[in-house]
Amino acid sequence: MIFCKIDKQLVKIIEKEANGRLIVDCGAGEGQLQDLTHNIISLDIRPVNKKVLQRDCTIFPFKENMMPIFIRPCHSGFVEDTLMNCYRTIKSALYISNPKNLQTDLGIFLKLAFIISEWVGEDAEERIYRIPFDPLLRENKEN
Repeated sequence: MIFCKIDKQLVKIIEKEANGRLIVDCGAGEGQLQDLTHNIISLDIRPVNKKVLQRDCTIFPFKENMMPIFIRPCHSGFVEDTLMNCYRTIKSALYISNPKNLQTDLGIFLKLAFIISEWVGEDAEERIYRIPFDPLLRENKEN
C-alpha cells in the first residue's frame, strides 16, 4: 500500500538534504523512493519485495554518512525509537508526513523538527521536516 505519492520535486529536495549521504528509507514499504533516486537503501521490518531489505531500523547500525528518512511512517513509536537509535551518529533525519502526526511519531524529538520546504504532498497535508542533531544545523534553524 502506498501512503505518499513521491514526485520528482520531493526527490530533488531529499537529494539536496542528503548532500551526498546515503539515504536510508526507514519503513520503506514498497520502496518506491528507490525507483527514483540513487544512493539509497530501503529498509522495512516486513518487506513486500526484493528491493527492500528486511531490517529493524530501531536497531540498524547507522553510520555518520547516512541520512534516515521517514515517508508517511506507521504511527507506532517506530520513528522515535529509530531516532533514539541513531541521533548520536547522524547529522539529521527527514520526516515527511501530516503535521497532525508529529507528536505521535517524533515524541521527544518534536522540538527539533522544522519545515524545510513548501512542498505539499498529494493529500495537501504532507510537509517535509528536518530533524537536526548536528549543532551547526540547529544554529541554522534558529537564525
